[in-house]
Amino acid sequence: MNVAMKNQMNSWFEQARAEGPESTREYLQYIARTLGLQVAEATKPDEIPAEIAVIVENFGKGMTAGTLIHHGKYGVLDLNVFQVHRTRP
Repeated sequence: MNVAMKNQMNSWFEQARAEGPESTREYLQYIARTLGLQVAEATKPDEIPAEIAVIVENFGKGMTAGTLIHHGKYGVLDLNVFQVHRTRP
């Protein structure tokens, strides 16, 4: 991921924050749905559970860093995926 892409995502986040808490929540929910869509597109179906585990682990690392940087609180948010269920029609 290049710097311009990261900067664009940060810019969208800051725009949402400037609009208030509801806009920020909507933005984060949109990003979560978009991430799910993109993972499904970029990952073979049998590899999706492992990819979800990696994403959740990295989400925890981001939360750990963000909590320290923005709130001055140190702690580790260690997230793990123990089971992923898929329902087939």
